[in-house]
Amino acid sequence: MEIVNANILLPGGLILLGGGLFVQESLKFIHGQLQFVDIKSDLPIMISALFLLLGLVLICRYGARFDGLQQRMTWKRVGFFGTKIRVVPFADIKYAVLECDPNQFVNDHPQRGSMARLVVSTAEGSLPLAGMYTYRNPGMEKARDTINEYLGRSAEEPTPALGTELQTLVDQGRLIHAIKLVREQKNCSLAEAKQIVDDLARARRP
Repeated sequence: MEIVNANILLPGGLILLGGGLFVQESLKFIHGQLQFVDIKSDLPIMISALFLLLGLVLICRYGARFDGLQQRMTWKRVGFFGTKIRVVPFADIKYAVLECDPNQFVNDHPQRGSMARLVVSTAEGSLPLAGMYTYRNPGMEKARDTINEYLGRSAEEPTPALGTELQTLVDQGRLIHAIKLVREQKNCSLAEAKQIVDDLARARRP
């Protein structure tokens, strides 16, 4: 089984925008309509170079191949800075999970939900299968469940035992306080704490 994901849309747009701006300014220079003598005239070229560089850095391809015969996963990231490969035995894989955006402190978007990306949690840390956080969608959840089913793991994202105080905070809508409490109780990262609170809030909705 193989799971592949590529970051193309946003990086591709940045590359096209930067490339178009660069060509436009270059044509002006060739035809004598522009001279690079001060910061004001240099600014469009600098912006185009920034867009191009940012697009090249962001564009990448993630993949994970699950080999049932050899009982191992081969994870690969191909990007501007080269290729990274990790081989992880199935025994060292905990589960696949939708990891929340660590910069998203506040409540989920009322219509679109929370920002997340698919990762494979291993004994040595998480291996992402997407470079950017996007709004949750059925495709992400299906990929997560497919990996967990293939590995014989629980399809549900793990949620530790939670105390009454935490449930009260969630019921009152005090999610930031709930996240702080989880981090104190479980000594986990902000992303993991937010995931726990999100799962509890979703489970307790009427």
